[in-house]
Formats: sequence, structure tokens, C-alpha cells
Amino acid sequence: MKWTKFLLLSIFASVGLCMSVSKDVHAAERIGKPLSGPVTQEEIYNRYSDDASILLIPDGGFLHGEMIETSAITGEVVAYYNSETDSSATTWGKLKDKMDQVLESDDFVAPLNLQPRRATPPSTVRGLSYGASYTSDYFSGSGWRFAGYLFKAINSAGPLLRWESHNDGGVIGTETQAWNTLDSGFAEGTLINKNAYLYLNGTQCYFNHNPQNGTYYWVGNVD
Repeated sequence: MKWTKFLLLSIFASVGLCMSVSKDVHAAERIGKPLSGPVTQEEIYNRYSDDASILLIPDGGFLHGEMIETSAITGEVVAYYNSETDSSATTWGKLKDKMDQVLESDDFVAPLNLQPRRATPPSTVRGLSYGASYTSDYFSGSGWRFAGYLFKAINSAGPLLRWESHNDGGVIGTETQAWNTLDSGFAEGTLINKNAYLYLNGTQCYFNHNPQNGTYYWVGNVD
């Protein structure tokens, strides 16, 4: 089912736009709940309620909830986003309706506007408040490709974030692990499978080697 890929392409076009597995988690936050597993297309489609606010971000991704962006070096706040208060936000239902109309068109052609991700690890941290989540733009390019941001949980009881990798597998690691990966060519961090989720704690980023076209990640401060 290609609905998810078409959805992301439509949204982004409309705005112009040796591996190891870590088990360092706070189990108290997930008592009786799995820390990893598959992600289905139906789950993605119904991830948010139809009236949930969605904010398109300048980097090509989109946000639900509150996100505070800071410098990893100085800690200074460099950007603030909140889909609940931003007047330019839309709703998940409207995005789905728009996509359904596009898919029903006989002359639909998926736009090819894939944007290369960074060739070096990020130096900016995005803090996701409890309930917030971020969907990245697509990855492309060759070699090691890194997300443009590190992510951490803020304004919540614990440090766990839910990470997902779609259309290809990837690695989630700290800034140090990302730089070590770039320097050595061998991945350091936590392997995440294609179309799967993991709950991990700490400030980390997503990266991938020779990503398949259409690869993207999702990260949320959610239960």
C-alpha cells in the first residue's frame, strides 16, 4: 500500500519543499507495554484524529504539538513551533481529504522533490513536549545521511521517545555516535528496522546509509 508515500509527497510538494541495539530505557514508563514492534499502514493513516492540528515546518517535515529548537552548543532557543497555536496550521483530516482527492485523479503523478539529508551529524536539538510528534521529509543521497536535528523529550515525566523508520531501516544514536559513524564508516547506535518502532531515551538523531528513495522517520513524545 503506497498511501503513506503519496501522502508525504503531496504534503511536501504543497509547501515547495558493526550495529548494536541499546536497551537503556526507563521501563517504568512502559510497564506492560512493548518497547518495539512493527508499524502498519493503517496505524499511520489513523495516527491522529481528523481534527488534530498539523503544522508544516520549513525543513519539509510536519509537526503535531509543541517543539522547541535549541543550539546543541549554547543551549539558546533558536525556534519555537506549536501546531495548536500557529494560525497557519491545518488538520490531519484536511490533509487526508486532500490526499484522497489527489489519488482519485486519473492524471496524478507523484512529484519527485526529494531533498538530500545532511552529510554530517546535526548540531541543533529539537525538544518535543509530551504528546508532540514530528514526521521528517524524505531522505536521499548516498553514503551516510543524517537527520538535520537531534531530538529529546521535554515537559514530560520521562525521557522516552518513540522512533519509527519507514521504507528503509536506519540507526538512532547520540551526537557522538553519529560522528563516530561518519569518521569510521561503521554504524554506532541502535538499529531500527524498516517500518518498525522503538522506544529509546536520551538526546539522539536518526541516520541511514544509502537510503532508499522515500525513506523517512517519525519521532514522538508519546505513550
